[in-house]
Amino acid sequence: EVPLGCLITVEMGKATDVGRAVLAADLDMDAPKHVFLMLFMLVDRLDASSHFKAYYDILPPTLSNMPIFWNSEELALLTGSYLLEQIAERNQA
Repeated sequence: EVPLGCLITVEMGKATDVGRAVLAADLDMDAPKHVFLMLFMLVDRLDASSHFKAYYDILPPTLSNMPIFWNSEELALLTGSYLLEQIAERNQA
C-alpha cells in the first residue's frame, strides 16, 4: 500500500492558486484530471524543499521519449503496433 502522502493527487492541483482559478473559470477541458496534476507539479517543482523533489529530479527533461511526440520516421518503427492507432486517436482528440 502506498501512503497518501507519497501521491500527487488531482485535489492537490485544485488547491493551488492556478487550480482554483481554473475551477472558477469553469472551463470545458478534455482531460481535467491531467490538467490539475500538471498544475500541481509545475507549481510544486519550483519549491526546492518540495516533498516530491527527488521525483522531479529523475523525470526526463523532455518528452521526446514518448511516442506521441515522435516524428513520422520514428513512428515508422512502430509499424504493425497497436500503439500507432492509439497515438493517432490521441492526436485527433
